Amino acid sequence: MKKLREWLKYLVPFTLAVLVFAFITQFDKTVAMFGDLFGWIVYLISRFAIAFGVAYFLNFPMRYMERRFRFKRWLSITLTYVLFFMFIAIVMMFVIPSVVESIQQILGASQHYYRQIAELLNSISLRGDLPAEALEVINGVLRGAGDGLMSYLKNLMNMDILGQFVSRSLRTVTNIGFGLFISFYALHSKEKLAAAFKRFIFSVFPRKISSDTLSVLRDADVNFSRFIIGKVMESFLIGLISLAAYLIFGLPVPVFLAILAGLSNIVPIFGPIFGTVVTGIILLGFGPMPMLIGVLICIAVQALDAAVLGPKVLGDACGLSPLMIIISITVGGDLFGLLGILLAVPVVGTLKHTVVARIIEYRLSSRGIDPDDPENPGEMDGQMEMDE
Repeated sequence: MKKLREWLKYLVPFTLAVLVFAFITQFDKTVAMFGDLFGWIVYLISRFAIAFGVAYFLNFPMRYMERRFRFKRWLSITLTYVLFFMFIAIVMMFVIPSVVESIQQILGASQHYYRQIAELLNSISLRGDLPAEALEVINGVLRGAGDGLMSYLKNLMNMDILGQFVSRSLRTVTNIGFGLFISFYALHSKEKLAAAFKRFIFSVFPRKISSDTLSVLRDADVNFSRFIIGKVMESFLIGLISLAAYLIFGLPVPVFLAILAGLSNIVPIFGPIFGTVVTGIILLGFGPMPMLIGVLICIAVQALDAAVLGPKVLGDACGLSPLMIIISITVGGDLFGLLGILLAVPVVGTLKHTVVARIIEYRLSSRGIDPDDPENPGEMDGQMEMDE
Protein backbone atom coordinates (compact mmCIF):
# COMPACT_ATOMS: atom_id res chain seq x y z
CA MET A 1 0.00 0.00 0.00
CA LYS A 2 2.91 2.34 0.81
CA LYS A 3 4.47 1.75 -2.58
CA LEU A 4 1.13 2.43 -4.29
CA ARG A 5 0.79 5.74 -2.49
CA GLU A 6 4.33 6.67 -3.45
CA TRP A 7 3.60 5.85 -7.09
CA LEU A 8 0.37 7.86 -7.01
CA LYS A 9 2.22 10.82 -5.54
CA TYR A 10 4.24 11.06 -8.74
CA LEU A 11 1.74 9.57 -11.21
CA VAL A 12 -1.03 12.13 -10.69
CA PRO A 13 1.16 15.23 -11.33
CA PHE A 14 2.81 13.48 -14.28
CA THR A 15 -0.62 12.67 -15.81
CA LEU A 16 -1.80 16.25 -15.35
CA ALA A 17 1.38 17.56 -16.94
CA VAL A 18 0.92 15.26 -19.95
CA LEU A 19 -2.69 16.43 -20.35
CA VAL A 20 -1.69 20.09 -20.17
CA PHE A 21 1.09 19.51 -22.72
CA ALA A 22 -1.36 17.69 -25.03
CA PHE A 23 -3.85 20.53 -24.78
CA ILE A 24 -1.18 23.07 -25.67
CA THR A 25 0.52 21.19 -28.54
CA GLN A 26 -2.35 19.04 -29.91
CA PHE A 27 -5.39 21.08 -28.95
CA ASP A 28 -7.75 19.97 -31.75
CA LYS A 29 -6.94 16.27 -31.44
CA THR A 30 -7.14 16.36 -27.64
CA VAL A 31 -10.50 18.13 -27.68
CA ALA A 32 -11.80 15.62 -30.26
CA MET A 33 -10.57 12.71 -28.13
CA PHE A 34 -12.24 14.04 -24.99
CA GLY A 35 -15.37 14.82 -27.01
CA ASP A 36 -15.54 11.22 -28.20
CA LEU A 37 -14.89 9.97 -24.67
CA PHE A 38 -17.60 12.23 -23.25
CA GLY A 39 -20.05 11.15 -25.98
CA TRP A 40 -19.36 7.50 -25.22
CA ILE A 41 -19.94 8.07 -21.49
CA VAL A 42 -23.20 9.93 -22.17
CA TYR A 43 -24.33 7.17 -24.53
CA LEU A 44 -23.55 4.49 -21.93
CA ILE A 45 -25.36 6.38 -19.19
CA SER A 46 -28.36 7.02 -21.48
CA ARG A 47 -28.69 3.29 -22.19
CA PHE A 48 -28.97 2.49 -18.50
CA ALA A 49 -31.16 5.55 -17.87
CA ILE A 50 -33.66 4.45 -20.53
CA ALA A 51 -33.65 0.87 -19.22
CA PHE A 52 -34.28 1.90 -15.63
CA GLY A 53 -36.82 4.48 -16.82
CA VAL A 54 -38.79 1.72 -18.58
CA ALA A 55 -38.53 -0.40 -15.43
CA TYR A 56 -39.78 2.50 -13.30
CA PHE A 57 -42.93 2.97 -15.38
CA LEU A 58 -43.58 -0.77 -15.77
CA ASN A 59 -43.27 -1.07 -12.00
CA PHE A 60 -46.67 0.61 -11.60
CA PRO A 61 -48.78 -2.17 -13.21
CA MET A 62 -46.53 -4.88 -11.74
CA ARG A 63 -46.91 -3.48 -8.22
CA TYR A 64 -50.66 -3.13 -8.72
CA MET A 65 -50.99 -6.80 -9.71
CA GLU A 66 -48.93 -7.91 -6.72
CA ARG A 67 -50.94 -5.88 -4.23
CA ARG A 68 -54.42 -6.18 -5.75
CA PHE A 69 -54.41 -9.79 -6.94
CA ARG A 70 -51.59 -11.24 -4.80
CA PHE A 71 -49.74 -12.50 -7.87
CA LYS A 72 -46.21 -13.86 -7.62
CA ARG A 73 -43.41 -11.67 -8.90
CA TRP A 74 -42.70 -13.77 -12.02
CA LEU A 75 -46.39 -13.78 -12.99
CA SER A 76 -46.76 -10.03 -12.44
CA ILE A 77 -43.68 -9.31 -14.55
CA THR A 78 -44.87 -11.64 -17.33
CA LEU A 79 -48.34 -10.05 -17.47
CA THR A 80 -46.80 -6.57 -17.35
CA TYR A 81 -44.59 -7.24 -20.37
CA VAL A 82 -47.45 -8.95 -22.21
CA LEU A 83 -49.61 -5.85 -21.71
CA PHE A 84 -46.70 -3.62 -22.70
CA PHE A 85 -46.08 -5.44 -25.98
CA MET A 86 -49.83 -5.65 -26.68
CA PHE A 87 -50.04 -1.88 -26.29
CA ILE A 88 -47.11 -1.38 -28.70
CA ALA A 89 -48.70 -3.79 -31.21
CA ILE A 90 -52.08 -2.01 -31.03
CA VAL A 91 -50.41 1.35 -31.61
CA MET A 92 -48.46 0.02 -34.59
CA MET A 93 -51.35 -1.90 -36.16
CA PHE A 94 -54.30 0.41 -35.60
CA VAL A 95 -53.38 3.85 -34.29
CA ILE A 96 -50.53 4.69 -36.69
CA PRO A 97 -52.45 3.65 -39.87
CA SER A 98 -55.42 5.69 -38.66
CA VAL A 99 -53.17 8.69 -38.07
CA VAL A 100 -51.60 8.32 -41.52
CA GLU A 101 -55.05 8.14 -43.13
CA SER A 102 -56.13 11.22 -41.17
CA ILE A 103 -53.06 13.12 -42.36
CA GLN A 104 -53.91 12.22 -45.96
CA GLN A 105 -57.43 13.58 -45.46
CA ILE A 106 -56.05 16.74 -43.86
CA LEU A 107 -53.67 17.28 -46.78
CA GLY A 108 -56.47 16.88 -49.33
CA ALA A 109 -58.89 19.14 -47.47
CA SER A 110 -56.23 21.78 -46.76
CA GLN A 111 -55.23 22.03 -50.44
CA HIS A 112 -58.88 22.37 -51.47
CA TYR A 113 -59.61 24.99 -48.81
CA TYR A 114 -56.42 26.90 -49.64
CA ARG A 115 -57.50 27.13 -53.28
CA GLN A 116 -60.89 28.47 -52.16
CA ILE A 117 -59.22 31.16 -50.04
CA ALA A 118 -56.92 32.08 -52.93
CA GLU A 119 -59.91 32.38 -55.28
CA LEU A 120 -61.75 34.53 -52.73
CA LEU A 121 -58.76 36.85 -52.36
CA ASN A 122 -58.39 37.11 -56.13
CA SER A 123 -62.06 38.04 -56.51
CA ILE A 124 -61.70 40.68 -53.79
CA SER A 125 -58.59 42.01 -55.55
CA LEU A 126 -60.43 42.25 -58.87
CA ARG A 127 -63.19 44.28 -57.22
CA GLY A 128 -60.58 46.57 -55.71
CA ASP A 129 -61.72 46.06 -52.10
CA LEU A 130 -58.14 45.40 -50.90
CA PRO A 131 -54.93 47.22 -51.83
CA ALA A 132 -52.51 45.21 -53.91
CA GLU A 133 -49.81 45.43 -51.21
CA ALA A 134 -52.11 44.01 -48.50
CA LEU A 135 -53.26 41.23 -50.81
CA GLU A 136 -49.64 40.32 -51.58
CA VAL A 137 -48.77 40.15 -47.87
CA ILE A 138 -51.82 37.97 -47.09
CA ASN A 139 -51.01 35.65 -49.99
CA GLY A 140 -47.39 35.34 -48.84
CA VAL A 141 -48.41 34.50 -45.27
CA LEU A 142 -50.99 31.95 -46.38
CA ARG A 143 -48.62 30.39 -48.90
CA GLY A 144 -45.80 30.09 -46.36
CA ALA A 145 -48.05 28.68 -43.62
CA GLY A 146 -49.73 26.28 -46.01
CA ASP A 147 -46.48 25.04 -47.54
CA GLY A 148 -44.89 24.59 -44.12
CA LEU A 149 -47.86 22.68 -42.69
CA MET A 150 -48.21 20.46 -45.75
CA SER A 151 -44.50 19.70 -45.83
CA TYR A 152 -44.58 18.68 -42.17
CA LEU A 153 -47.67 16.52 -42.63
CA LYS A 154 -46.18 14.87 -45.72
CA ASN A 155 -43.06 13.99 -43.77
CA LEU A 156 -45.19 12.44 -41.06
CA MET A 157 -47.28 10.56 -43.57
CA ASN A 158 -44.26 9.18 -45.40
CA MET A 159 -42.59 7.94 -42.22
CA ASP A 160 -42.76 4.27 -41.55
CA ILE A 161 -42.05 4.80 -37.86
CA LEU A 162 -41.39 1.21 -36.85
CA GLY A 163 -39.48 0.37 -40.02
CA GLN A 164 -37.19 3.39 -39.83
CA PHE A 165 -36.63 2.96 -36.11
CA VAL A 166 -35.59 -0.67 -36.43
CA SER A 167 -33.78 -0.52 -39.76
CA ARG A 168 -31.45 2.36 -38.92
CA SER A 169 -28.81 0.06 -37.53
CA LEU A 170 -28.15 -3.12 -35.64
CA ARG A 171 -27.11 -0.88 -32.77
CA THR A 172 -30.71 0.29 -32.31
CA VAL A 173 -32.00 -3.28 -32.08
CA THR A 174 -29.21 -4.10 -29.62
CA ASN A 175 -30.14 -1.09 -27.50
CA ILE A 176 -33.79 -2.18 -27.40
CA GLY A 177 -32.84 -5.68 -26.32
CA PHE A 178 -30.39 -4.35 -23.75
CA GLY A 179 -32.98 -1.96 -22.32
CA LEU A 180 -35.65 -4.65 -22.04
CA PHE A 181 -33.21 -7.07 -20.40
CA ILE A 182 -32.02 -4.50 -17.84
CA SER A 183 -35.58 -3.37 -17.14
CA PHE A 184 -36.63 -7.00 -16.60
CA TYR A 185 -33.76 -7.55 -14.18
CA ALA A 186 -34.51 -4.26 -12.38
CA LEU A 187 -38.16 -5.27 -11.89
CA HIS A 188 -37.31 -8.80 -10.78
CA SER A 189 -34.63 -7.70 -8.30
CA LYS A 190 -35.81 -4.23 -7.31
CA GLU A 191 -35.60 -5.02 -3.57
CA LYS A 192 -31.97 -6.16 -3.94
CA LEU A 193 -31.10 -3.08 -5.98
CA ALA A 194 -32.76 -0.83 -3.39
CA ALA A 195 -30.86 -2.55 -0.57
CA ALA A 196 -27.56 -2.19 -2.45
CA PHE A 197 -28.28 1.50 -3.03
CA LYS A 198 -29.03 2.00 0.68
CA ARG A 199 -25.78 0.29 1.66
CA PHE A 200 -23.87 2.52 -0.74
CA ILE A 201 -25.50 5.69 0.62
CA PHE A 202 -24.81 4.77 4.26
CA SER A 203 -21.24 3.74 3.44
CA VAL A 204 -20.41 7.08 1.80
CA PHE A 205 -22.36 9.67 3.81
CA PRO A 206 -23.00 10.22 7.54
CA ARG A 207 -26.01 8.47 9.04
CA LYS A 208 -28.18 11.60 9.38
CA ILE A 209 -27.54 12.71 5.80
CA SER A 210 -28.16 9.17 4.50
CA SER A 211 -31.47 8.87 6.37
CA ASP A 212 -32.64 12.28 5.15
CA THR A 213 -31.59 11.46 1.57
CA LEU A 214 -33.53 8.19 1.53
CA SER A 215 -36.56 9.89 3.09
CA VAL A 216 -36.50 12.59 0.40
CA LEU A 217 -36.18 9.96 -2.35
CA ARG A 218 -39.16 8.00 -0.96
CA ASP A 219 -41.31 11.15 -0.87
CA ALA A 220 -40.13 12.08 -4.36
CA ASP A 221 -41.11 8.65 -5.67
CA VAL A 222 -44.60 8.97 -4.16
CA ASN A 223 -45.19 12.47 -5.54
CA PHE A 224 -43.70 11.79 -8.97
CA SER A 225 -45.55 8.50 -9.47
CA ARG A 226 -48.83 10.02 -8.27
CA PHE A 227 -48.53 12.83 -10.79
CA ILE A 228 -47.52 10.56 -13.69
CA ILE A 229 -50.28 7.99 -13.06
CA GLY A 230 -52.90 10.68 -12.52
CA LYS A 231 -51.88 12.63 -15.61
CA VAL A 232 -51.89 9.54 -17.84
CA MET A 233 -55.37 8.55 -16.61
CA GLU A 234 -56.65 12.10 -17.01
CA SER A 235 -55.25 12.42 -20.56
CA PHE A 236 -56.69 9.02 -21.50
CA LEU A 237 -60.16 10.12 -20.34
CA ILE A 238 -59.78 13.42 -22.19
CA GLY A 239 -58.97 11.52 -25.37
CA LEU A 240 -61.97 9.19 -24.98
CA ILE A 241 -64.40 12.04 -24.23
CA SER A 242 -63.06 14.07 -27.16
CA LEU A 243 -63.35 11.06 -29.49
CA ALA A 244 -66.98 10.50 -28.45
CA ALA A 245 -67.81 14.18 -29.02
CA TYR A 246 -66.10 14.27 -32.43
CA LEU A 247 -67.96 11.13 -33.52
CA ILE A 248 -71.33 12.45 -32.27
CA PHE A 249 -70.94 15.70 -34.22
CA GLY A 250 -69.55 13.89 -37.26
CA LEU A 251 -66.28 15.80 -37.44
CA PRO A 252 -63.57 14.55 -39.81
CA VAL A 253 -60.41 12.69 -38.62
CA PRO A 254 -61.84 12.05 -35.12
CA VAL A 255 -59.14 9.56 -34.03
CA PHE A 256 -56.34 11.94 -34.96
CA LEU A 257 -57.99 14.84 -33.12
CA ALA A 258 -58.70 12.68 -30.05
CA ILE A 259 -55.05 11.57 -29.87
CA LEU A 260 -54.03 15.22 -30.21
CA ALA A 261 -56.37 16.20 -27.36
CA GLY A 262 -55.04 13.46 -25.06
CA LEU A 263 -51.35 14.10 -25.77
CA SER A 264 -51.59 17.87 -25.53
CA ASN A 265 -53.34 17.56 -22.16
CA ILE A 266 -50.18 16.04 -20.64
CA VAL A 267 -48.52 19.47 -20.60
CA PRO A 268 -50.33 21.79 -18.13
CA ILE A 269 -51.59 25.22 -19.28
CA PHE A 270 -49.73 25.30 -22.63
CA GLY A 271 -50.86 21.85 -23.76
CA PRO A 272 -54.65 22.41 -23.92
CA ILE A 273 -54.17 25.81 -25.57
CA PHE A 274 -51.83 24.31 -28.17
CA GLY A 275 -54.23 21.39 -28.78
CA THR A 276 -57.19 23.72 -29.29
CA VAL A 277 -55.30 25.97 -31.71
CA VAL A 278 -53.97 23.04 -33.77
CA THR A 279 -57.43 21.44 -33.82
CA GLY A 280 -58.90 24.68 -35.14
CA ILE A 281 -56.23 24.97 -37.84
CA ILE A 282 -56.73 21.37 -38.97
CA LEU A 283 -60.53 21.59 -39.08
CA LEU A 284 -60.36 24.92 -40.90
CA GLY A 285 -59.29 22.92 -43.94
CA PHE A 286 -62.66 21.15 -43.83
CA GLY A 287 -64.68 24.36 -43.51
CA PRO A 288 -65.57 27.08 -40.99
CA MET A 289 -68.39 25.11 -39.32
CA PRO A 290 -66.28 22.01 -38.44
CA MET A 291 -63.59 24.35 -37.10
CA LEU A 292 -66.11 26.18 -34.88
CA ILE A 293 -67.61 22.93 -33.56
CA GLY A 294 -64.16 21.43 -32.92
CA VAL A 295 -62.90 24.46 -31.01
CA LEU A 296 -66.09 24.55 -28.90
CA ILE A 297 -65.67 20.85 -28.11
CA CYS A 298 -62.06 21.46 -27.01
CA ILE A 299 -63.15 24.32 -24.76
CA ALA A 300 -66.01 22.28 -23.27
CA VAL A 301 -63.79 19.26 -22.63
CA GLN A 302 -61.14 21.41 -20.95
CA ALA A 303 -63.81 23.04 -18.78
CA LEU A 304 -65.00 19.56 -17.78
CA ASP A 305 -61.42 18.58 -17.03
CA ALA A 306 -60.80 21.66 -14.86
CA ALA A 307 -64.08 21.24 -12.95
CA VAL A 308 -64.35 17.46 -12.56
CA LEU A 309 -61.60 15.27 -14.01
CA GLY A 310 -58.57 17.19 -12.78
CA PRO A 311 -59.62 17.47 -9.11
CA LYS A 312 -60.95 13.88 -9.02
CA VAL A 313 -58.13 12.10 -10.86
CA LEU A 314 -55.09 14.29 -10.31
CA GLY A 315 -55.96 16.24 -7.18
CA ASP A 316 -53.15 18.51 -6.00
CA ALA A 317 -50.37 16.20 -7.15
CA CYS A 318 -48.64 19.10 -8.89
CA GLY A 319 -49.06 21.82 -6.26
CA LEU A 320 -47.45 24.51 -8.43
CA SER A 321 -48.72 27.97 -9.25
CA PRO A 322 -49.42 28.81 -12.91
CA LEU A 323 -46.34 31.07 -13.01
CA MET A 324 -44.13 28.27 -11.68
CA ILE A 325 -45.60 25.85 -14.24
CA ILE A 326 -44.83 28.26 -17.09
CA ILE A 327 -41.26 28.76 -15.86
CA SER A 328 -40.75 25.00 -15.42
CA ILE A 329 -42.01 24.16 -18.91
CA THR A 330 -39.96 26.94 -20.51
CA VAL A 331 -36.71 25.98 -18.79
CA GLY A 332 -37.32 22.25 -19.29
CA GLY A 333 -38.04 22.71 -22.98
CA ASP A 334 -34.92 24.86 -23.51
CA LEU A 335 -32.66 22.37 -21.73
CA PHE A 336 -34.07 18.97 -22.71
CA GLY A 337 -36.54 19.55 -25.55
CA LEU A 338 -39.80 17.60 -25.67
CA LEU A 339 -38.80 15.33 -22.78
CA GLY A 340 -38.09 18.38 -20.65
CA ILE A 341 -41.51 19.84 -21.48
CA LEU A 342 -43.27 16.60 -20.48
CA LEU A 343 -41.33 16.00 -17.25
CA ALA A 344 -40.67 19.59 -16.10
CA VAL A 345 -43.83 19.95 -14.03
CA PRO A 346 -43.67 16.61 -12.16
CA VAL A 347 -39.95 17.07 -11.46
CA VAL A 348 -40.32 20.62 -10.15
CA GLY A 349 -43.48 19.69 -8.23
CA THR A 350 -41.65 16.78 -6.64
CA LEU A 351 -38.72 19.00 -5.67
CA LYS A 352 -41.12 21.49 -4.13
CA HIS A 353 -42.96 18.84 -2.10
CA THR A 354 -39.77 17.18 -0.88
CA VAL A 355 -36.55 19.19 -0.88
CA VAL A 356 -37.83 22.79 -0.74
CA ALA A 357 -40.59 22.03 1.79
CA ARG A 358 -38.13 20.22 4.08
CA ILE A 359 -35.55 23.00 3.88
CA ILE A 360 -38.12 25.68 4.70
CA GLU A 361 -39.59 23.63 7.54
CA TYR A 362 -36.11 22.99 8.98
CA ARG A 363 -35.13 26.66 8.77
CA LEU A 364 -38.35 27.81 10.44
CA SER A 365 -38.06 25.22 13.20
CA SER A 366 -34.42 26.10 13.88
CA ARG A 367 -35.45 29.75 14.37
CA GLY A 368 -38.27 28.80 16.74
CA ILE A 369 -41.05 29.56 14.24
CA ASP A 370 -44.02 27.27 13.87
CA PRO A 371 -44.04 26.10 10.20
CA ASP A 372 -47.85 25.80 10.24
CA ASP A 373 -48.36 29.30 11.67
CA PRO A 374 -45.31 31.48 10.97
CA GLU A 375 -47.14 34.70 11.91
CA ASN A 376 -47.73 33.47 15.49
CA PRO A 377 -44.45 31.98 16.73
CA GLY A 378 -45.12 32.61 20.40
CA GLU A 379 -46.68 29.19 21.04
CA MET A 380 -43.69 27.32 19.63
CA ASP A 381 -41.24 29.58 21.48
CA GLY A 382 -43.03 28.84 24.72
CA GLN A 383 -42.99 25.13 23.97
CA MET A 384 -39.24 25.28 23.29
CA GLU A 385 -38.68 27.05 26.59
CA MET A 386 -40.68 24.41 28.43
CA ASP A 387 -38.72 21.66 26.70
CA GLU A 388 -35.51 23.28 27.83
